[in-house]
Amino acid sequence: MLTSNNLLMKSEIQTPIGTLVVGYDQHSLQYCLWDFEAHTFDALQSATPVITHPFLNLLQKQIQEFFQRKRTEFALPISLKGTPFQMKAWQALQKIPYGQTWSYSDQAKALKTNAVRAVGSANAKNPICLILPCHRVTRSDGTLGGYAGGMQIKEKLLKFEKGEIHF
Repeated sequence: MLTSNNLLMKSEIQTPIGTLVVGYDQHSLQYCLWDFEAHTFDALQSATPVITHPFLNLLQKQIQEFFQRKRTEFALPISLKGTPFQMKAWQALQKIPYGQTWSYSDQAKALKTNAVRAVGSANAKNPICLILPCHRVTRSDGTLGGYAGGMQIKEKLLKFEKGEIHF
């Protein structure tokens, strides 16, 4: 398939816990969302549906390896669009080790801010779930807190990463 460098393409990837809708161009991932939340991102609505593409193959392979416990970190080029604060918050998510959690306060400290609520708001707008693991952020008391992908998915991801459940 011929594409231009700026064309946003979208595809679906099946996982053991749900369908991901991914948006990408020739070189980078821009969106990775659970199918029921993808409609909230306007850019994905006008993206060109694609069934096969070299970047999609790479993405599918890494997500499959994650769910097979062969991968704990993703090695994908990503392209983020957001406010400067959101960008810092989303980049901080990559520092949370696989199988561990940070509180929203921990994430705020990593950003050298006291704006815990702003961190939570930024995480809620994370356009690249799973890859930028906002599911690893919990409340200070250890309860799950929020997750745009839904609490059931967040709980499954955390239990999966801790080895408590298998798919």
